Amino acid sequence: MRVYEVLSEENWLSKAWDTVMHGPQNDELITWVNKNIRRKGTQWIYRNVDKEFPKRYVKSDVDKAISIVMKRG
Repeated sequence: MRVYEVLSEENWLSKAWDTVMHGPQNDELITWVNKNIRRKGTQWIYRNVDKEFPKRYVKSDVDKAISIVMKRG
């Protein structure tokens, strides 16, 4: 396989490459967390992030989004 083919596939390596090259692209995750964190809590968010965004975000992305929302106040 060529490098381009490996990076164009939807797998952990392509997600890591996108994060390194373009920074985290999780504006929709932050918006979703902001909407639900006060009503439903962090444990609900951890359980339901895969239902809302199937296999798109890992736990560290959710942790980062929660910390951003909590710092805003």
